[in-house]
Amino acid sequence: MQKFKIILLFLLFFVYLVDYSNALDKTNYFIDKIEYRFIKIPKGNFQMGLNLLTNEKKFWEEYGFMNNSFEDETPSHYVELSKIFFILIHEVTQVMYSNVMLTNPSFYCVGDNLPVCDVTWDEANEFCKKLSKKIKKKTRLPTEAEWEYCCKAGSKKNNRFYWEEGSDSIKEASLYCNYSSDSPGNKIPNSKYNTICPVMSLKPNLWGLYDMLGNVSEWCGDWYNENYYNFSPKENPQGPSVGKTKVLRGGNKDFPLIASRITARWHQSPSRQFGGSVNGFRIVFDE
Repeated sequence: MQKFKIILLFLLFFVYLVDYSNALDKTNYFIDKIEYRFIKIPKGNFQMGLNLLTNEKKFWEEYGFMNNSFEDETPSHYVELSKIFFILIHEVTQVMYSNVMLTNPSFYCVGDNLPVCDVTWDEANEFCKKLSKKIKKKTRLPTEAEWEYCCKAGSKKNNRFYWEEGSDSIKEASLYCNYSSDSPGNKIPNSKYNTICPVMSLKPNLWGLYDMLGNVSEWCGDWYNENYYNFSPKENPQGPSVGKTKVLRGGNKDFPLIASRITARWHQSPSRQFGGSVNGFRIVFDE
């Protein structure tokens, strides 16, 4: 009987893997021998934003992070994405960017397989326009909702990190995320890197997307509003119609782990360049 149960569990797991791989088709493009690898993201719904605000503060206080504000991540709210889209499996690299834009703004670290950084939102948006002509697809920056949906890999739960299922999320952080090792009381495990790391160096999420958290912050298409979640539409939210700063997601290698959570939000001017900044991006296109 026990042997039968083991075989049954194995078969169910195999079916899960087959369904999973079929759900996420891949599309590759080559531009001057540079490969762009996209994953097809299905329609779906999820809970966006942070739930249980007081519990989140208490959790991080135990690790020495005091007086933190998570208000712009609340309330947790239902979001439905009704359109299929494709997303680049890793952040845009410096070789990709320089091939399209004929320049490399990266100030902090330089290398073909490193994510491009020191990029303004305006520059990332211009990259999308120029790349669109090359691959005959209208590439763009993901919306904030699309970004979080992809980061959670379809999970309906309000996890802090995408590696949290059945694991000790803090102990395993360095396997998935490149973050700052500086933390109060040194209660957070050190990151594997002390600088920006090449794309795909760490483990991906369940949808095969790399560095959704940590490494470089990722520009989204949305204008930022700290209260947007209070009036955001349920279906395909695009962000506020106007604003002064653009949304950044995912934290980065200079941010502590608390700022590299799934729901963490950041924002900066779309046109101002910060020397040595770790702002990068990844791209999407609609089916």
